[in-house]
Amino acid sequence: MIARLGSTFKKNAWLALGGILVFSALTFPFFKLLTTEDTVRLTAEEKAWLKAHPVIRLAPDPDFPPTEFLDANGAYRGLAADYMALVQKRLGIRFQIVKLDNWAQVLKKARQREVDVLAAVTKTPERSEYLLFSKPYLQFPAVIVTRDNYMNPLNLRNLAGKKVDIKAGYAARYYVTTNYPQITVDVVPDIRTGLRHVSEGSCDAMLENLLSVSYYMEKEFISNLHIAGEAEFVYRIAIGVRNDWPVLRTILDKSLAAISAEERNVVYHKWVPLGSHYLLINKSVAWPLLIGAGIVLLSVILVFIWNRSLARQVDRRTRDQHAELEERTRIEAALRESEEKFRVLADTSPGAIMLFQDEQQVYVNKAFTLMSCYSEQECLSMKFWELIEPEYRDMVRSYGLSRLQGDEAPSRYEAKYRSRDGISKWILISAGTIQYRGRPAGITCIFDITECKQIVEELHQAKADLEQQVSERTADLQLSMEKLRFTQFAVEKAHDQAFWHAKDGRIIYVNESACKSLGYDRDELVGMSVSEIDPDMTGNEASLMSDMVKEEGSLAIERRHRAKNGRTYPVEIRANYVVFDGNEYLCNFVNDISERLLRENALRESESSLKAVAAALQQKQGLLRILLDSIPDLIFYKDTEGFYLGCNKAFEAFVGKAEQEIVGSTDFELFPDEIAVFFRKMDKAMLGTMTSHSNEEWVVYPDGRQALMETLKTPYFDCEGKLLGLIGISRDITRRKKAEDSLRRSHEILEERVRERTGQLTSLAAELSRAEELERRRIATELHDQVAQTLALSKIKLGTLLFSGKCGENREDIREVMDHLSVSIEEIRSLTFQLSPPILHEMGLSAALEWLADEFSEKYGLRIDFHDDGHPKPVEEEIAGALFRMSRELLVNIIKHARAENVQITSGIFSGRVRVRISDDGVGFDLSCIERPGNATNSYGLLNIHHRMKHLGGQLIIEPRVGGGTAATLEIPCGIARTP
Repeated sequence: MIARLGSTFKKNAWLALGGILVFSALTFPFFKLLTTEDTVRLTAEEKAWLKAHPVIRLAPDPDFPPTEFLDANGAYRGLAADYMALVQKRLGIRFQIVKLDNWAQVLKKARQREVDVLAAVTKTPERSEYLLFSKPYLQFPAVIVTRDNYMNPLNLRNLAGKKVDIKAGYAARYYVTTNYPQITVDVVPDIRTGLRHVSEGSCDAMLENLLSVSYYMEKEFISNLHIAGEAEFVYRIAIGVRNDWPVLRTILDKSLAAISAEERNVVYHKWVPLGSHYLLINKSVAWPLLIGAGIVLLSVILVFIWNRSLARQVDRRTRDQHAELEERTRIEAALRESEEKFRVLADTSPGAIMLFQDEQQVYVNKAFTLMSCYSEQECLSMKFWELIEPEYRDMVRSYGLSRLQGDEAPSRYEAKYRSRDGISKWILISAGTIQYRGRPAGITCIFDITECKQIVEELHQAKADLEQQVSERTADLQLSMEKLRFTQFAVEKAHDQAFWHAKDGRIIYVNESACKSLGYDRDELVGMSVSEIDPDMTGNEASLMSDMVKEEGSLAIERRHRAKNGRTYPVEIRANYVVFDGNEYLCNFVNDISERLLRENALRESESSLKAVAAALQQKQGLLRILLDSIPDLIFYKDTEGFYLGCNKAFEAFVGKAEQEIVGSTDFELFPDEIAVFFRKMDKAMLGTMTSHSNEEWVVYPDGRQALMETLKTPYFDCEGKLLGLIGISRDITRRKKAEDSLRRSHEILEERVRERTGQLTSLAAELSRAEELERRRIATELHDQVAQTLALSKIKLGTLLFSGKCGENREDIREVMDHLSVSIEEIRSLTFQLSPPILHEMGLSAALEWLADEFSEKYGLRIDFHDDGHPKPVEEEIAGALFRMSRELLVNIIKHARAENVQITSGIFSGRVRVRISDDGVGFDLSCIERPGNATNSYGLLNIHHRMKHLGGQLIIEPRVGGGTAATLEIPCGIARTP
């Protein structure tokens, strides 16, 4: 049994009953009068769009009867389902029904564009971020359902401090939390659950539309509930369309407008019986009384209402024609203004711009005529592809026509064109489509990239040459690395003991021979002090020995070592001082000389053995000589006074003399004075540091050939560590140097051109951003000063009329109109703040940021803390507006991607710079994506902020937070002026 209705609505029973009877009598002629055609008039563009999208995915609310729902068999039914069937019939399309578990899933899929259309949805600011909305085709008032013990009429203001159930995902929740924060909102999965909560007393009331409440109260047989009042919120049911399909929104508006009043009433009466529980009329009225009253009212009012209906239709159609005329005039003026702005931008653009319709060019800018060498009239008489070279002409023509027809085509590609003077050049074509003079037109922006192409080819050749040289150098380095690894292996496996230790005596490396001689593991020796293995050495002595080795460069001494088992034995130590990565080390090679001391006398007496050794050494020297002569690099060695001691064949060829003539000579006897002075200076520098030294110099061979030589000079010592002189190796690097210089010059030229183009584009983007800001402020001002003021004045006048007592039977209608005006004023105020918040221009950046924090906190449920240092922010208004808008973009990024719960916003003056810092505790992201536009994570917004801040003279700093999250800082100097 349906719950009894509130006493507030009983007084309207007779009036509603009379309306029902009159409506029934007039239905047939009235519907005949309003019947429209079954077809929808669509433009060519709209027909092409429908042809390209024959199947559209529609996701209904599975539990929203009787508006829309899925029945027990999974069939899509309800008011919205019947409306969608009429739309399918008129448009010749098919809606593919996507069945989901609940309304929250439906909204999630719509946000991710996995469904295309929502048949019954109410517009909210949050949903407007990803949906476009048709004109509402159904309207249901929201009502407040309570238990029977609430007898007085209720509204939302009376529910402060109460717990109210609202179905998850419904627009009513946003309305209540925004306008009545004192109400505790409890989200329930479905209407049935909410009604049972109210019935059982676990919540105070439920807010839902009248239609659904009546349906469930009757279906569930809940007898202890009644409708206690109406909320000022109205469910305006519209069709939601994904926001990248604006054409479909226009098509659906036309199809809904084509549905006749007769068809609408058939659908309505199918799902909404004209019973008292839908029209808020008490069922206790007796049927005989109703029939008698209906006959009387019908006989008296029939003719009067029929005449009034005709008059209203004439008046409505006259108003519609005037409104259509005014709208057409406004659109034509806007189009003219838009076309004038387009011409100004196009004529001042450095790129060649051309518009075409069908195949004919309809507009070209000055840069296009200069590029083609044709006059403007000649260009307009040509087809858009006639300047293209024959091998690219079919491709350009196909892309252009496909784009005009709405098909997919590349938006950026390269081709070649030939100007009037016969010069063929490479061009970069950037293409798209726009509306021009009421028709679709192709727009093409052309840039001459001939020089870039040539530079790229030169770079490719230079890169190939460089890679060849790098390959050769890599082979040399690999050979050197092999030698180095062999050297390291030889040291590790050497018979001599090797000890590397720091200046303080701490051992950092030992080889296998040292471990074996001392009886320690390597891990035991590393980290020990030298004094622990030398029983005669004290700490001071170790430091003095280190200083001595540092001063001399190397040192050979005899000491005693003590093994792990306590055995001591004499050793000979050859210590060398080295510096590596700024640290000082001593490299010691140690020999156990116990046996050597025993055999030393015998070895001195064995001259024959010494001669054999000398002969072996002489043989090794011969092999070394052959090896040196086979190396193409110049190799020479000198003593400490600069006299040559020897060289290889390559050095003989360079000097033009035999080795016998070179040995004993100095640089001044072999080369011109200026070259000899340079060589001697390099020798002294190397001998002064006792480390290897590399330099480059130009030399001239005896045959006149010039070459750039890279020379490496290193000292060499005798077996006792005494400096004997230096060894030099010179390599011809002329070709490599020239290739490096050529590549560097090419890079510098290319980078300079890229910087010039980047500066031009950045300046243009800044001008567009400033123009957008001015337009936002102008529109916001007009909305606030004209539209909002007009609506407010209308509300005041209606309120005056309402309280004057002269409105009579129209009191409720006037009150409803005043409610609609209140909603419109609030929506315009919200839109004004979104376009250009007045608080920013009136109270400054700090107040605007604080308002922004409160707005996002209320709208999205984030916990946002705002802190300001209280100092004025001395920046121009445009700079303050840019900082505010970029701060809002950063907050939107946090909402969309960070999954954060807490956000902190701070603003202040730091070292003469205005700083706004926004940090969150979200998931963070890869900071390198800022420098990679167009990646899969689509970090294009942060890159745009980065460039805008750079152009304004500031900077964007993004850094990860300790413990998770990200911090973004906007900094700009105080008092900075706008960049021209």
